[in-house]
Parts: sequence; C-alpha cells; structure tokens
Amino acid sequence: MNVLALVPYPIEDACTRYRIGQFVPALAAAEVRVTLAPILDAEAFARLYGPGGIVRKSLDWLGAVDRRRAQVDAAASYDAVFLLRDLWPLRGPDFERRLFERNPRVVFDFDDAVFLPHTSTANRAAGFLRAPSRAAWLAGHARIVTPGNAYLRRWAEGHAAPGARVLELPTAVDTERWRPANAHTRPDDGIRLGWIGSHSTVPFLEALAPVLARLRARHPALRLVVIGATSDRFGDLIEAVPWTLAGEVDALSRIDIGLAPLPDSDWSRGKCGLKLLQYLALGKPVVASPVGVHPEMIEPGVHGLLADGEDAWFDALDRLIGDAALCTTMGQHGRARVEERYSVRAVAPRLIEALHQAAEAA
Repeated sequence: MNVLALVPYPIEDACTRYRIGQFVPALAAAEVRVTLAPILDAEAFARLYGPGGIVRKSLDWLGAVDRRRAQVDAAASYDAVFLLRDLWPLRGPDFERRLFERNPRVVFDFDDAVFLPHTSTANRAAGFLRAPSRAAWLAGHARIVTPGNAYLRRWAEGHAAPGARVLELPTAVDTERWRPANAHTRPDDGIRLGWIGSHSTVPFLEALAPVLARLRARHPALRLVVIGATSDRFGDLIEAVPWTLAGEVDALSRIDIGLAPLPDSDWSRGKCGLKLLQYLALGKPVVASPVGVHPEMIEPGVHGLLADGEDAWFDALDRLIGDAALCTTMGQHGRARVEERYSVRAVAPRLIEALHQAAEAA
C-alpha cells in the first residue's frame, strides 16, 4: 500500500517526526510505503519560528501554495492519505475540498487542540491569518480520525462524520533511539534538572522560577539544563543547550530529573506529553503538572511525581534531589511504561490499522 503523508513541516519538526516520520521503517516492514510531503522545506521551516522576517516568511508561504497544490493533485495516485494537523494552516486556498475530490481515503491526525485559536509568539502579528475552523471540516470528512489523546478524541467524536472511525493514537517515541545511558551515577557538580522545548513553551518553565530559586538556596550546586530555548529568569542556574536533531538524545541523557510544567488550559489539555515520554524513555524520573495526559502517563510515586502549585513543586523536586535510589527506581519503571504503551513498536500496529481501514472504506 502506498500512502501520501501531507504534513505541515519537514522532519525537523517534532510533530512530523513523532506522528509519522519515525514510523516509516515500521510501516515499510508491513508493506506500507509512505511519502512525506511537507508544505515548507527545511530552510523555510528554520526561519518560521525566528523573530521578525515577515517579508521572507511571506515569500516562503507564497511559494508553498504551488507546492501544496501539486501535492494535493498527486494524492489521487495513492491508496490512502495521512493528513497531519491541517492541509493549509492559513486563510486562503481551499485545498481541503480539492483533496477529497481527488482522494477521499483520508486519515486525519492531530496531536494538539488544532480547533482552538493559537499562534506562536514569534508570529503573533500574523495570527489573524490562522484558520482553526478547518479542523472541524476535516474531522467531518475524513474516513478515519486519529487524535493523540482522550481530550482530543472526545472533540473528534463530536465532529466525525457518521460511519467514520475515531481511533485514539498516542504519541510515541522510538525506544531504540531513546535509550537510557549506562549505569547512572549522580554528578559531583550537582543535580541537573532538565527541560526540553522551544521559545513558545519556555514561559511554562519560567513559571517555576520562584520554586527553583528556593531549591537553589537549599542545594547550591543545583543546575537547570534547558534544551531548545533559553531564558533570563534563572540567572546562573541555567545551562542553555541548543537543540539539534542529532544531539537531542545525548543532551537530554545528561540530566537527572525531567521537568514537565503545564498551565491548566484547554490548549494544554490537547498536548500529548512528548517531553514526558522522552524523559521516561531515557529512564529519568519526572515531575509534571497534573494536566492533560500527564496523569495518564504517570502513576505518582511509581514513574514520577505530579505537582500542582509552588509548594508541591518544591516538595516533589526536593524529595527527588535527596533520594537517588527513588530516582533510579522511578526511572526504571518509567522506561518500562514507555516500552509497553508509548513506543513505536506498541503504537505502529494501530497506525497501520488506521491506514488500511481508510484505504478499504467504501
């Protein structure tokens, strides 16, 4: 079976990489051949979330119109289409109807609350161009809808067409790539708390600044490793590490405890816990906000700790900093949980099933 994956961005984008890109070898082994078709190329994607550059970004999107139109027209020759998040994220071209005229055998996949208005800080000035209402139209016309968590599934069930199937498809990590390092020993120069993300989500981490200041007073050698962003809220506590695709596993392997703070909002409830899965896959204990999928992924005291409020965050982190044995045990349990529920090996059969059902539906 040949599948066209219409994705927003190239493989450097986490959504493309984790929702479909990392599954390509497993799908190929099941005789499902996938062609990735992003709207923007790698150079345009690298510019997208940088500050300013409105003219250059506008030209990138103008060039993307012809690229997307050609991809949509090519869909007719495929057995099924995997449509990730949105076909065209801006107001303007009506590619959705064009796609379904050429190939209605569509799996609509999303791992965020794409039906809500949301724009990154870097591109807030262009936020009025976003078109989140298209998500409902896509959900109502796709043969299969594969939301990434229960909150998104409930929305999809309310918008899917009669007879369409909604199949919850959790985000997964490749546990062959994300593997714990050799036997872990705590560093002599202090415990390293770690967080991985981007400039758009670093405000969630910055909300912990008062907590980390209190912890630093108690544990002077404490460090905060921030991968993929930076902040001036943490003074000399922070160690900023640029994100690279080749280096993300190694960079995150150097931390001791993973942080996953989230505000309690509808947008946050749509998140699918990727950073949490990355920590757990590497055998790291975690502290996370009890928001969205986090309580599903973590059994408190077994895989990590949930914390709501400054005092709870302080107590949870202080407990882990002071108990190396507990950190080791939690890390082992977390790794096992990812292998069982959230690995490519565990999730790939469900994706393969969704693609086959879309191709075979009347």
